[in-house]
Amino acid sequence: MTEKRRIEVVIFSGGSGTASIIKALLKSPQLSIHCIVNAYDDGLSTGALRKFIPGMLGPSDIRKNIARLIHTQDRSGAALKNLLEHRFPDEYSREGAQAELRCFAEQLDPKDVELRSHFVNLTIQQVRALAAYSRLFLEYAEKKAREGSLFHYSGCSLGNLFFAGAYLEQGQDFNRTIETFSRLAPLQGDVVNITDGQNRILVGIDNMGRILKNEAEIVGPGATRDDSEIREVFLLPDYLTESQLADLDKLSIEERIAYLRRFEKVLPFNPAARDLIRSADLIIYGPGTQNSSLFPSYLTQGLSESIKRNERAPKIFVSNVRRDNDIKGEDVHSLLNKFSFYMNHKAGTEIPDQSTVTHFFIQRAPQPETDVLTLNPEKLGSAISRIRWIDWEGNPGHHSASVVSEEILSIIQERVVRDLQYFHHSVSIVVPALNEAKTIAKVLHDLTLVNLLSLDLEKEIIMVDGGSTDQTVALARQVPGIKVFELPKGSGRGDALRHGISKAKGNLIVFFPSDGEYSTKDLFRLIQPILMGEAEVVLGSRALKCVNIGKRARDIYQESRLLSLFSKYGGGLLSFLMLIFYNRYVCDPLTSLKAFTSRSIRGVEFKCRGFDFDLELLAMLSLQAKFISEVPVDYVPRTRAQGKKITVLDGLKCMLALTRFRKSLPPALPKPGGQTHEDALNHYTSL
Repeated sequence: MTEKRRIEVVIFSGGSGTASIIKALLKSPQLSIHCIVNAYDDGLSTGALRKFIPGMLGPSDIRKNIARLIHTQDRSGAALKNLLEHRFPDEYSREGAQAELRCFAEQLDPKDVELRSHFVNLTIQQVRALAAYSRLFLEYAEKKAREGSLFHYSGCSLGNLFFAGAYLEQGQDFNRTIETFSRLAPLQGDVVNITDGQNRILVGIDNMGRILKNEAEIVGPGATRDDSEIREVFLLPDYLTESQLADLDKLSIEERIAYLRRFEKVLPFNPAARDLIRSADLIIYGPGTQNSSLFPSYLTQGLSESIKRNERAPKIFVSNVRRDNDIKGEDVHSLLNKFSFYMNHKAGTEIPDQSTVTHFFIQRAPQPETDVLTLNPEKLGSAISRIRWIDWEGNPGHHSASVVSEEILSIIQERVVRDLQYFHHSVSIVVPALNEAKTIAKVLHDLTLVNLLSLDLEKEIIMVDGGSTDQTVALARQVPGIKVFELPKGSGRGDALRHGISKAKGNLIVFFPSDGEYSTKDLFRLIQPILMGEAEVVLGSRALKCVNIGKRARDIYQESRLLSLFSKYGGGLLSFLMLIFYNRYVCDPLTSLKAFTSRSIRGVEFKCRGFDFDLELLAMLSLQAKFISEVPVDYVPRTRAQGKKITVLDGLKCMLALTRFRKSLPPALPKPGGQTHEDALNHYTSL
């Protein structure tokens, strides 16, 4: 296809399930993000608002996605986002909420201190718009009060009330309200309702035959049902009446399903959504509450046909990592069957073909936790070759922004454009350790205090123990927020670093030692060149700051002149060998502080297990023509008596590694999309 400057990405989104994915994709200025949302949400406060204004769809997911897309670099955008997301506390009085709304209506500072801090940073245009929306909602509420209907504000989002006022202003045209509401602040993408905006009520039935009367009961935490699988969801013109519920109570499960299908009326496609899907460069079916945020969207008239008509775009199904409340009885295979069921107008449950889904993002292997979605690959047949088996999970239940975005961008680069720019989302700090009980707690604690949010980066800290016989592991587990892994006794530094790489979710990886010789303050200096696109690999060089290498070597190896001489000249010899064999001069190849992109080592099968791993890594990166930068870092060496571990034998192994790998090229892993059915099945079962 013809390359375009901007890539049009359509993502089927819910409220929070796609938040991390959208946030990651927004970093790329080459992507235009279009969030396709249904508005059947009917939670406690949202449901109360929908009943208070009959005929209105639920604004919550619309509001959440708009807030997510707001540019927050300027104060007015950040202030508006905070106001839209502000929720009145539970049991908040009607009088108190209306008093705050009157302040907005009259363009006065709100009474609540938090609301006031955001209000004062709004633009004049935003203040005027919110004033109009607040005034219209209050006028409507007063009219309803005279009719004997009162609205309870406790737990209600302020943004939903503003949206309701805009809905009244726009003559109760839901889709036009979304367009108007989206103009409150500059957005980094857009939000489009999947249907023409008519009202529908989402109703479900579970495998026990119990009727789930609204969206709140479908996605609820189990107060109204157990873990039974939801059999089917329906879109009804209105809430079920007591008479209808009584009629349903007399029927069998199959008769209840037939009864609800008779009343079901799916909605026409929103032309704006249809046009976006037909012209999209990439379509993503996001994760989330499947029976609420996603399956009902797929019922829309004409959606399936428009998706199949777009033959150019890759189409990615992103499975949930863990079970939400609405899919407690599901596995990945059942989700895929239901995806086909709804996408094909409730006909057939086969695995989606390539006209609908070209790639499946599914958790790499079953986990011991009961709420992790599993998959029996034998059920997939030839579809298994379209699956990307990866550990997608970041925080429990949430997709890792780095992992998902990297895979999505690789598909875009492979199928759509070739010159796609990559952005970094998170850092994995790998800390190898062996008998470091004296220093491990402080090192890990200092790393937890490193705040990378100023660089718009999340972080994870991975400590890998190589078989300590002291209290290293126990002390590490006492530090909150650390992922601790243990290797068998006798494992080397290379084993620990390789294991850390295999567990890393970040698209930046940093090696940081556990011995206390390096400063965490240098992490920023190490990461910056990669973020600025100046290098893919950065080494923290001790030599650049050391004015007398010989004296430092004597201080470290006081009891051994041989080790002192080897330390003084061994590093220089390794630098010389790097220059001879790889045409790359590195002044401190044995530094323990390194940073690199995960992409730079993807597919490399490392062999070294000890200190020579560091040289193997540099050799492989050099063979791939990766630019290696060095920055000066602080270094406070300890002596042999204090725990210095590297030996002459380690140095000789490092030299041998440079000669051993000079003619090697790192083997690339096969792309999942190009595997045969048998290869993919073998790959899955070997994990």
